[in-house]
Amino acid sequence: NIVKNAVSIFKKKHDYLDKNYVKSLIVIVPSKQLIYKEKMPARFGFKIGVWIDSFLKYAKQQNLIVLFPKKLLETQEKETYFKTDSHWNHYGSYLVYDKTIDELNKIYHTKLQKIDGLTFSDRITGGLDLSRFLKIDKEKDIHDKDIMWETFIDEHIITRCEFLIDKESKLLECQQIKNIATDVNTKSYYTFNKTALNKKKLLWIRDSFGVNNSPLYQATFEEIIQ
Repeated sequence: NIVKNAVSIFKKKHDYLDKNYVKSLIVIVPSKQLIYKEKMPARFGFKIGVWIDSFLKYAKQQNLIVLFPKKLLETQEKETYFKTDSHWNHYGSYLVYDKTIDELNKIYHTKLQKIDGLTFSDRITGGLDLSRFLKIDKEKDIHDKDIMWETFIDEHIITRCEFLIDKESKLLECQQIKNIATDVNTKSYYTFNKTALNKKKLLWIRDSFGVNNSPLYQATFEEIIQ
């Protein structure tokens, strides 16, 4: 019932958007434990992925369009997630951005341009959230590795405003800034980029897995509500 209710909620949202001429795609991020399950301690005897398997099966029966890029992320030679954080690194976030644009073009027969042809290089960082929770992030042997893209998109100048919904939509504290990551943990944002690849609008309902790849989307779509 939990799975059926979840699919039903997503299907209602999808159908509502479709009736209002908004093309939509649900992207479910695989957990790091699912991508690197062979690295999980043997004492964790639960079956990883049971819920998502049921969700994807029922979603297909209900003709709900879902992108679940598990194979894409787990078959890479490079690491796609951080070691000391639950989130994907910049390389993993780019792979799913790239796949998402491809899926939108395939499903809806659109011709969205995307950021491609990137090169990547390793960057050593300090310990991230999981090590901070354990209070060991400052230890000399604790570090992590990010795989950063090299691209021009960081030099784009965008307008970013706090997006507030009350009785009507409002834009507050607008700034002209470089195309840096947008964090939506406490606020929603509107971004505008006149040099974006596509003169399209994106409504992006996201969580913290949208931080690293937000500059990619901000360089791809002219207007975004996050």
